[in-house]
Amino acid sequence: MIKIEDSTNRPLVEEVVREGQEHVFRWWDDLSGSQRESLLRQLRDIDFTLLMVFKDETCTVKEGKVENPDVLIETDSEIILGITDGEISPTKAFMGGKLKAKGDMKDMLRIQMLMK
Repeated sequence: MIKIEDSTNRPLVEEVVREGQEHVFRWWDDLSGSQRESLLRQLRDIDFTLLMVFKDETCTVKEGKVENPDVLIETDSEIILGITDGEISPTKAFMGGKLKAKGDMKDMLRIQMLMK
């Protein structure tokens, strides 16, 4: 088992090992800190769904799915972080195929305004 300094990442590493995919950590010791974080972020993105609930002018984020969502946005954590940090335009991410969205265009535009 690899050594993880941040205990919050241990469950993720344990799940990867439990699923028989420990080979992704073969060169862990050769990776820089930012490369390790990037690998862990990519692993977290696998089969991971965030649910954003907008209600009463607030947004709550949690893990999960909704059977019939009003808006469905699919992307990876790098794009979401870039959008929330203001480094990536949601429109450019959508037009470039890095962000996929389904639903009412008015609702999607409202979400875009909330993320600014």
